[in-house]
Amino acid sequence: MLLFADSASFLASVEVLLLYFSIPLAWFGESAFGCGMHAAGIAVYTASRLGGPLGYDLSYLTHWFVAATLLITVLLAATTGVSEILYNSFCSKGRYIDWIETATALLLVALVSMQLLLTISSLSLGAGYDGARVAYARTWRQTSFEWTTQHCISFFFAAALVGGRFETQNPTISRWLLRAVWFSVPGLLVALWISAIVFFEDEIPYMSVGEPIPIAIATFGAAVPWVVVGVVIC
Repeated sequence: MLLFADSASFLASVEVLLLYFSIPLAWFGESAFGCGMHAAGIAVYTASRLGGPLGYDLSYLTHWFVAATLLITVLLAATTGVSEILYNSFCSKGRYIDWIETATALLLVALVSMQLLLTISSLSLGAGYDGARVAYARTWRQTSFEWTTQHCISFFFAAALVGGRFETQNPTISRWLLRAVWFSVPGLLVALWISAIVFFEDEIPYMSVGEPIPIAIATFGAAVPWVVVGVVIC
């Protein structure tokens, strides 16, 4: 990646490398380091290329999801780091803290929920690409291609983080609580985005990219498996 990077894409290459390296760290049990590296990967480039004082243009729904992913990975780095210290310490009583274990589980549910919905929807927008060169006019297909790589890597990172966790301190978390987190976190982000559009924007920026039909199809295509997975898994 660095070999083929130029002055305009160097930070993007560093970002993708950090995101990729976070996956094996998460899978092999180094959750805290993996979360820290993934958060660094999101922050190192997106903060320098997106609009707004915080590095994100909050008129776009995807930017809300990326910002939330950054926040959750930072929190997971903290909770899993505390847990790892306690697990390896012979001085700590009980060697784990109930509410930290519960918080880690719920944050993992929220992260997987967001990334599953985001990955399927972004891939749906780019579906049917025939290999033709993307022209000057911006389309849904071009816009989705810019973000699909990051979304897909973040989804596999979330899956590796879940698969690499070996602690079973809280084996009986309420199913209703898990489902509430699965559905409410993306729902809250959508509500915040709609509020930002209503109160601070004159128009929905997505409408300048292309027809609304592709995004409607992508939304439906992502919502169905997302709902099914949330009901079955949680």
